[in-house]
Order: sequence, then structure tokens, then C-alpha cells
Amino acid sequence: MKLILDGIAGGVRVQDAEELTSLSVELCDFAPGQVPALPAGLGRIEGEHAFLDINALRALVPIPRSCSWDERFGQAMAYARRKGWTDSTGSMVRAHITTKES
Repeated sequence: MKLILDGIAGGVRVQDAEELTSLSVELCDFAPGQVPALPAGLGRIEGEHAFLDINALRALVPIPRSCSWDERFGQAMAYARRKGWTDSTGSMVRAHITTKES
């Protein structure tokens, strides 16, 4: 799954929501030196990673989704916890940040 954070249009959109074996945040069309920020409640950016609120991430994915999505999402977050890719509370998951220029 990829979250696309748009520096021109603003906001965030979800791409490949059914692909739950990876998680990234793509920064799109941000000016050089512009510091991106995630929408309130979604999480925060720290260096090369974004920390996303798991409940907010789940709510961001559009419905309808496949009938197995909720179960697979839960499994993906459990895997992230086992790998140490969540914060100490288990409520935030780490995602890689990529950049895309137009």
C-alpha cells in the first residue's frame, strides 16, 4: 500500500490498498526544501520514515475493499509489530518515504 502526499493539490490519497506486503509514503510535487507534513491525526514524518497511526490508516482506505482486507491488514500490522516496525505502544507503524517529482 502506498500513501501519496501531494505537495501541490494538498491532501493524501491511497494507492494499491490491496497490496499489504509493503507500506510507503510517496512525497509528490514538493518544492526543494519544503518540509512535508502528514494531515493531522495520520502521523508524523521523521527523517526517511513516516510513522502512521494504524487506526487512521485503516480509516483512510476507501470502502468497498475486498472481503479479506480487514483480516489481511490486521495480519500485516501484527507482522510489523513482530519486526519492530511499530512504536512502543503498537499504535503507529513505520513506513518508508519515497519522493516523486513531476
